[in-house]
Amino acid sequence: MTNIKQNLINIFYWLKENIPIIVGVLLLISMVKYSPIFNCLQNLKDNFFSVIIADFVGSIAAWNPINSYIIASQIWNLQEKIIVITTFLVAWVTVWFLQIPAEIYFFWRKFAILRNLVSFVFAILAGLIVYLLM
Repeated sequence: MTNIKQNLINIFYWLKENIPIIVGVLLLISMVKYSPIFNCLQNLKDNFFSVIIADFVGSIAAWNPINSYIIASQIWNLQEKIIVITTFLVAWVTVWFLQIPAEIYFFWRKFAILRNLVSFVFAILAGLIVYLLM
C-alpha cells in the first residue's frame, strides 16, 4: 500500500513540475500563426537565400526546442520545401547565437564561436542531405 502511495506522490510532483510546460506548448500551438518567427518563415521564396534565412531564424530562436516541431508542422502546412524545414529544425537545436556569451564564459571564446559557426553550416548541409534523400 505504501508503494501505491509513493507512486501517487511521485505522479503529483511530476504533474506539478510539467504542467507549465504542457500548458505552454498548448498555448504555443494556438499562437504559432502569429509569431514573428512563423511570419518570417512564411514569406520565404524557393531559393537558397530562404535556406540561409531559415538557418538564421533557427539560430536565434530562444524558445524551448520542442516548440520548433510545432512551428515546423505549421510551415509544412504552407507547402514549404523540406530543406527549409530541416535547416530550421537543426539550427534551432544546435546553433545558439544568443547564448554565445554564456558559452564563452564556460568554454573558450574560440571554441564557442567555432562550434556555432560549424553548427550553422552543418544545419544547411543536413537540410540539403534530407532534401536530396526525399
